[in-house]
Amino acid sequence: MDAMIDAGCVFGWFFPLMPVGSCAVPQLMLTPYQKMQVKDRLAEMRATKPLLFFDFGHDEWMAGGCLAGRKMLHVNSQGGVEPCMFTQFAVDNVKDKPYVEVLRSKFLGKVRDDGRIRANPQKTCLVTDVPEVFRAIVNEEGAKNQSGDTFMTTMAPVVDTFAREDKALHEAEKK
Repeated sequence: MDAMIDAGCVFGWFFPLMPVGSCAVPQLMLTPYQKMQVKDRLAEMRATKPLLFFDFGHDEWMAGGCLAGRKMLHVNSQGGVEPCMFTQFAVDNVKDKPYVEVLRSKFLGKVRDDGRIRANPQKTCLVTDVPEVFRAIVNEEGAKNQSGDTFMTTMAPVVDTFAREDKALHEAEKK
């Protein structure tokens, strides 16, 4: 942090590792407890360091929850339009239809408007908080895997367990 400040940095983003792609290594993800420790450490740094930063794992509540499909999209190298860079599934491609039409797609609309995703603005990441909801939307809309992602198969039990443990940790913290 100090080296960044000394180099003239005034703004930063913190992104936790997300288990995406065909070579995902879930053992490198922060555990829910480690994620909570990072949140606490970042709060401490915000109070003591002259640096403005956004914690992608905890600050989305300021924007009303997950930004995927609402305030950000990801267009991959093949032109597939994904709700975010961590949700590597797409229905539409910018090479096949106008971008405005892509934005109005049923797939992105479900990601934007699904009440299960927006129920708790502090816990809405499609990958780590509500993976079962995102898998359902992918299946309902026939979204195609864009990266050899294992989110629907071998990673499913991993992210489901993470989501359960993270939810339990946050509920215990409230008490």
